[in-house]
Amino acid sequence: MQYPLDLNTNSHGFVQFDIKRFVNTLTGGTVERPINTIRLYVPPGIVKTDGVTYANTDLKAASTFAKGASAAEGELTFTGATGVAGRLMARGLTRKSLSVASNLIQDDILDDAAVLGALDLAAGIAINPNTKATLERINPRSFTMQFEFIPTSAEEAEAVHDITQMFREEMYPEFGNDNGGGAIKNFFSRRADQEEAANQEGDDGLFSEFFLKYPNTFGVSVHPAGLKTERQFITKFKDSFLSQVSVSHAGAGTTYHKNGAPINTQMTLVFQESETPTKADIRGGF
Repeated sequence: MQYPLDLNTNSHGFVQFDIKRFVNTLTGGTVERPINTIRLYVPPGIVKTDGVTYANTDLKAASTFAKGASAAEGELTFTGATGVAGRLMARGLTRKSLSVASNLIQDDILDDAAVLGALDLAAGIAINPNTKATLERINPRSFTMQFEFIPTSAEEAEAVHDITQMFREEMYPEFGNDNGGGAIKNFFSRRADQEEAANQEGDDGLFSEFFLKYPNTFGVSVHPAGLKTERQFITKFKDSFLSQVSVSHAGAGTTYHKNGAPINTQMTLVFQESETPTKADIRGGF
């Protein structure tokens, strides 16, 4: 399936979408050959977003507190790097005052936050939050492609319809069971009056709508100069889920072919890769 119909993949640039059945590789599954392929012209713009998320973590004087706690002589309890005793110690209390304040706080006579705030206010100082950026996660990458179809014949208009229809269908999951495990289904089966009737229907019956099968994935590759391209200048894509499809027929008014197909169709595809990359992937061209 391709657009335009006379697309020459040997000499013309094109984008190839290989539709693959979803396989859970974590459980030992292997990726199968594509069940369908779509080839389109290279769009004028391909937007791919890389990102890593960092969190802001207030370390404060954690290491100092920990050292102070280990130096205490047992009459003061200090739990964790931000314990009350450690925080009081950091504010310069004498040993006697520190012991009295800690006991009053532990007995719930005084509020630790109020005591600490009063000491800071009196001294005119505040604990340095010592905020550091800490790596939180690698963001799943997404990429967007926009296409405009202006079919010159009814036959080509049919091809455009089939292409947009296939992208829309392959984006969605479908009802299924719990992958043959049966544990959840059996749990409900013991409590459902309809179980016998559902089995007589020869399918999952009542239980089929409890689960959604993962949709198929897309293997996307870009060939700006056709199959003869030896070096890949555009980054490669990991197998991806199609997360959004937008189809518009308003680009050229309300003009249609004789078979009723619009003469102008615009389509936007948004993909999200199924796994996050690492530095090794980037070095490998992804």
